[in-house]
Amino acid sequence: MKQTQNSPQFKIRFFDESDHQKVKRIAEQENRSITYVVNQAIKLFLQTKEALK
Repeated sequence: MKQTQNSPQFKIRFFDESDHQKVKRIAEQENRSITYVVNQAIKLFLQTKEALK
């Protein structure tokens, strides 16, 4: 899915620096951006919530 100029943006603040480092390490290992990894995590979270309804 290609992003457009109108894609919503959100500045994220990690509550725990170790969580940030883990996400950063995963992104580097998968040759992806932190944004990509966070977006995948959000999708998984939303799928889980939807499944519980």
